[in-house]
Amino acid sequence: MSLNLKKTVMAAGTVVWKKILEVFDGGFTLETDGFVDGTVLPEGSLLKINEATRKATPVKTGVTGKRGTANNLYVVQGHHFQVGEYVITGSTGAVIESISPTGELDHIVTATGIGATATGAIVLNSATGGTGVAFKTAPNAISLFDTKIEAGASVAAVRRGTAYSRRIQAHTAGLVSTIPATIQLSDSF
Repeated sequence: MSLNLKKTVMAAGTVVWKKILEVFDGGFTLETDGFVDGTVLPEGSLLKINEATRKATPVKTGVTGKRGTANNLYVVQGHHFQVGEYVITGSTGAVIESISPTGELDHIVTATGIGATATGAIVLNSATGGTGVAFKTAPNAISLFDTKIEAGASVAAVRRGTAYSRRIQAHTAGLVSTIPATIQLSDSF
């Protein structure tokens, strides 16, 4: 009788968490409305969780990969935006008319101009268009693992810990200000 041990090497993604002190018990049912089934919500994604209903709503954000014009954004793929949703850069929001892939970027055309965007600008999902609008979903947690988006999916969220700020989902200081102080963001690499 022999053990037949085999070594398996697996690739791991980027380390997001510097320290995890506590995870929410039981996980949360992922709200999948407005998301494409089968895509992945990566570790370090911003979430709006409701402990009473045990539901988690992912926050949609993206980052521009090259300079855009008034109605044209070039967003790095993996953003989860869809046609008909509102996006905001700075303080002006507009509805998305079309999304078409162009290499590693998605060309997003908006119905009205939201101003020129620089490379590296953060794009947020908003509830409405116009000026002075805010982001649609205010996060209060960060996901612990990669989660496949599908009906009935469960997502784990961190209650207390330290995440690398540059490795979590694209965000602005205003967006992450709604995350409780029990989750610290480290500026180290």
